[in-house]
Amino acid sequence: MRRLIIEEMPTNPKYYEKMSVLLDEIIERRKEEAADYEAYLKEIIELAKRNNPSESTNYPDTINR
Repeated sequence: MRRLIIEEMPTNPKYYEKMSVLLDEIIERRKEEAADYEAYLKEIIELAKRNNPSESTNYPDTINR
């Protein structure tokens, strides 16, 4: 897409400048979403580590009998 914008810029500079800005915004939004998703995955991993029953010694009294 970027290559097309660069190639066609001389034919209609105003239009392709606007398209370039929109493409930059889309790319930036995608990077932000990826960072948010990465943070989400890290939270899930930490939660899974904390609640791993095979590593826990904290059982309810009914199980410890």
